[in-house]
Amino acid sequence: MPKIIVLSTGGTIGSAESGGSIGLSSGGGIIEKYCRKFNIDLSLFDCRSVINVLSENMQISDLQRLVDYLYDVLGALTSDSEKSEYSGIIITHGTDTLAFTANLLGIIFSHTKLPIIITGSNLPPDEENSDAFDNIKLCCDFINLGLPGVYAAFNGKIHIAARIGESRPFVHDYSSVIDVPFAVSDGSVRLIEHSCNPSADEIRRERPVIFKSPPVLGKIMLISPYVGLDYNSINIYNNCCDAVLHGVYHTGSVDSSGHAEYDNDLSKFSKSCNGALMKTGRGCDMSYGCESRNASKSFLSLSEGSIFSLAKRCADAKIPIFLGPVDDGKLYDGQDRVRSSGVITFSGLPFITAWAKLTAGINYFDNIDSLISFMNTDTFFERI
Repeated sequence: MPKIIVLSTGGTIGSAESGGSIGLSSGGGIIEKYCRKFNIDLSLFDCRSVINVLSENMQISDLQRLVDYLYDVLGALTSDSEKSEYSGIIITHGTDTLAFTANLLGIIFSHTKLPIIITGSNLPPDEENSDAFDNIKLCCDFINLGLPGVYAAFNGKIHIAARIGESRPFVHDYSSVIDVPFAVSDGSVRLIEHSCNPSADEIRRERPVIFKSPPVLGKIMLISPYVGLDYNSINIYNNCCDAVLHGVYHTGSVDSSGHAEYDNDLSKFSKSCNGALMKTGRGCDMSYGCESRNASKSFLSLSEGSIFSLAKRCADAKIPIFLGPVDDGKLYDGQDRVRSSGVITFSGLPFITAWAKLTAGINYFDNIDSLISFMNTDTFFERI
């Protein structure tokens, strides 16, 4: 009977309570406890510890280790004998950053022919109301369907990994984009038929390998809009990030107020920056003879604290700034000027998924055109 590989990364599902606080326990004990509880043969699982961290402490270096390890695991499963030995991979993970890891793996391993499922738990396995064992069972049941791809399993629902959002406070549950999971379990797993969900046949179609080697993960600065956001407080220098990802309000808008009188300077500045962006791949290089150098300096002094000043600083530092998801339809007043300020907009892509794509792609693709094309390409049903 094929085995299931279980990769432990830590988190609550790999923890125990001691003295009123939750701390990490050693190894992949969750599977041993699961097998004892349900009288399952432990030899059906191949348990391995990759990293051991509480997920709120997850770093890019930890994710890099996990990605590299998964490449090694999948690379070893090349012969027919190796393939038939394993039916799928379960990754146990903490819930705080599970959505980030799930999206990243869903993008990088969109070509996998084995089901890869990431899961966690609301409480340590030994706690009375823990859902750890239910979530492990859900993973096993879904793997038995034999559908390739990367997924996240939690609270009776299966999500396409590159669609899952962060766990919501207070309810401690996840949802997919548009609140439609890929599958649910009410004793047995069944796929949810919905216009936004792919069919089993679509899932089974072979997909191209985008990352032929493990990508070197990038550092992406995330910015969420809020009332009172001061862009002057944002430091993009000293190699603190490889790209900036700026979120939007639900209408696809950001603050563009107070700058109508500077349209001429902005238009002139943006035109030169957009041209340089395509040349350098990392924004406006003032050494290219930017005709609006003086205008942009004047503009910066007039509009400090705005997204336009951030766009200008990103251009100077050759750091691409992406903004979205935005609506391809009508724009609110001023948003067209935001789009023309050197900012790269995207649509149809959840914010965390955009982070995952930038994290995976920023150091992999050798020019901005290829990166933008990757952002706009559907890798595994993540685009809405």
